[in-house]
Amino acid sequence: MYKTITTMRKNVLRPLTPKELELEKEQKQTRTDYEKRAYRLLPNSMKRCVQRNPAVGFWRHFAYYPDLFFPKERLCIEIDGGIHQIHKYEDEKKDYIFRNRGYAVIRIKNADTIVDVAFWECLLYGLQKIQDAEIRGMVKPFIEELRQLIDEKWKMCLNIDDVEDNYVIDGNTLPFINHELMRMRLYNGNSICV
Repeated sequence: MYKTITTMRKNVLRPLTPKELELEKEQKQTRTDYEKRAYRLLPNSMKRCVQRNPAVGFWRHFAYYPDLFFPKERLCIEIDGGIHQIHKYEDEKKDYIFRNRGYAVIRIKNADTIVDVAFWECLLYGLQKIQDAEIRGMVKPFIEELRQLIDEKWKMCLNIDDVEDNYVIDGNTLPFINHELMRMRLYNGNSICV
């Protein structure tokens, strides 16, 4: 099987070694539930162009596999669990290898994949932070679709009483406050968007 492999200096097309093929297969078989959930929560436009756990970067005979990879958009998304706190150096090295090859990296915590709107907002935040103008231009359709999904979800969760400018949540009327503060309040243990 031939793949485009990114070496230290350039992209080259070469066959994967048997060991690399085995590692790629193993990586795909050991996806966590959070990685699977993150894939399911991706907007449709992103699902069409995502690759899951492909070998992207190589360094000294080690292959690095992002959880979600967008080759055309040059974007890697990593879903991080508690083990990533212990292996922080390895994650930083992995990020460096991806970035050194021209990819943007977004890291999302496992807990943020549990609630759909939390995942979308973390993904949106990561996409908006991308510094590379070329990559930012390529992910613009993703940003628009995520904003639309988030707005639709919030409209389902929150009703605004137009007469008195109050939030109505589950039949309880709350005085109008800043939209961002309301989101923070909902995420801090009172989430209704599950």
